[in-house]
Amino acid sequence: MPGDRPPGDARVRQLFGAIGMATLGTIATDRTRSLGAGGRSPASALTGGYHLAYLVGAVAVASGIVIAVSMLRPPRSSTASDESKVVELETAEHVRQPRAA
Repeated sequence: MPGDRPPGDARVRQLFGAIGMATLGTIATDRTRSLGAGGRSPASALTGGYHLAYLVGAVAVASGIVIAVSMLRPPRSSTASDESKVVELETAEHVRQPRAA
């Protein structure tokens, strides 16, 4: 929900989105110019420029997914935590009880 986020969160997302688009646009433009200078047709050079930009974008997204999956963990439920403590206490008490001979 939008009300759950801090007010600056939307600005930060917008800023980084603009930086990412500018970076990909620059990559596409530079690659297009270098391919055009190498003798390729304008259509082929433009396709090659956007191909590289999309490839870089896909690698960035894949890297972000890998980082998010490896770094983020779901919060532990207090109920599950309480139940595991009860099981640990019951196990500890069972181990401490002397056995009848």
